[in-house]
Amino acid sequence: FKFKRKHIRKAQRSDQDYQTGTKEIKGSLIPGTMILVVKNKAFKALHIYYTTRSHNPLKKMQSLIALCNNLIRILFSIGKKQFTFQEDKMLKDIPHMATFVVHQTVAQFSGF
Repeated sequence: FKFKRKHIRKAQRSDQDYQTGTKEIKGSLIPGTMILVVKNKAFKALHIYYTTRSHNPLKKMQSLIALCNNLIRILFSIGKKQFTFQEDKMLKDIPHMATFVVHQTVAQFSGF
């Protein structure tokens, strides 16, 4: 009987117990990613793609969190492999971005 009671208490724990440190991480990564979206062409193209894609478009904050994930992966690989970041190479490595970037450039120049 005691085992069952302990098991029930564990099930009633809130998610807050397991989310330690997320405020600090979000507080530093999301503003940094917002700056990257404004200043960096590759991150801006990814943000536009995530928010405007036809299948499962993300909301703006969801897109920023996805870009935070990309930023962490990029920073980890730069630290591990010691190379310089190249925007064009990043966009070419993502299969769905190659067609999206082509459509974006066509849409930009079609207004002329």
